[in-house]
Amino acid sequence: MECTHCYAGVYEKQKVLYYFLGENIGIFNALVCHNCRETLFESDASDKIESKVKNLGLFGRRLLS
Repeated sequence: MECTHCYAGVYEKQKVLYYFLGENIGIFNALVCHNCRETLFESDASDKIESKVKNLGLFGRRLLS
């Protein structure tokens, strides 16, 4: 599938380490553009990420600068 960000690369399935507010949430399946590294998480991975963020008590928090 052609990248929707750079239009020069294609997405490849990869395992991606995901961080939220500096916390390691885990490794999830994603599509990553081999050209610009744009990363897309599919619905199943997004649901798992959201669940883990909530379980860690991070949901609704934001990084203050």
